[in-house]
Amino acid sequence: AQAILAQVELLTRTLCFQVSALCGAAMRLLSKVIKAITKITKGSKSTSRGAGPSGAPKVHNVQHNSKKAAGEAAQNAGQSKPIHHSNGPSGGGHYHSTDSAGDKISSGSQGGVHHNYGKKM
Repeated sequence: AQAILAQVELLTRTLCFQVSALCGAAMRLLSKVIKAITKITKGSKSTSRGAGPSGAPKVHNVQHNSKKAAGEAAQNAGQSKPIHHSNGPSGGGHYHSTDSAGDKISSGSQGGVHHNYGKKM
């Protein structure tokens, strides 16, 4: 009877160890899943507007009455000359604010803002 009791005790300890190791592995996997979901919901760029249905950041559009007004708004929102994207022969286009190095601002409260002009798309 004592030999059987010793075997049961050994099996119980072994089982507890395996369950503990399995729980640890599950927790590590769960942590990776949470990080991946957080990255997807925030999008590839961190913005105050969050992510859209596809997981990409929402794009903020501001319509202006003229090309000049759009350029000035982008200039005022940034730190250097804004970047201009034209829609070609169809008319219209938009400006992006830039940082002090002249790079498009893509994060923060002004990140990804399109200062549009011309026909509303």
